[in-house]
Amino acid sequence: MKKIILLFLAVTMIAVVGCKDACKNVNCLNGGTCADGTCNCAEYYEGTNCENAWNVKFAGDWVGTIEGIIDPITCTITAADKPNLINFNADINIVLPSMTLSLPISGENFVLTTTNTFTIPQMPVEIEGFEGLEVIGNGSLVNGTLTVTITPLLNGTSIGMNYVFVGTKQ
Repeated sequence: MKKIILLFLAVTMIAVVGCKDACKNVNCLNGGTCADGTCNCAEYYEGTNCENAWNVKFAGDWVGTIEGIIDPITCTITAADKPNLINFNADINIVLPSMTLSLPISGENFVLTTTNTFTIPQMPVEIEGFEGLEVIGNGSLVNGTLTVTITPLLNGTSIGMNYVFVGTKQ
């Protein structure tokens, strides 16, 4: 009986000494949880310790062009209150044969659909003399390049063209 107790104590000691808590020194942020020494991030967060909200990498001034439009365009994106939302602002000057239109695209709380993509919901654009003008679109951030596709609509129907902005953060 004494040998069984000693054997049990020896096995228990080996098990206790051999088991280390891999998460002991891991600090997962923003609701992330640790498993086997690695953070599993809560939705809309990323990074080794879940330190980055999805929307932070989008924030800043993005300068680029739209094919067919000569002047560089600046899009300003800010991180909204929630980690999966951004605020977007851009003025696009569209040169037509008889005039130049300024197409202001501005909105709050555009939804990030994945860590690198967002949608521009159907929204009105205020341009004097153009009633029923709206835009819809989407954007993506890949390898430091922001691509935003904007589709103008007239009374809810596409006018048959897309404007694609491609730019980098300044």
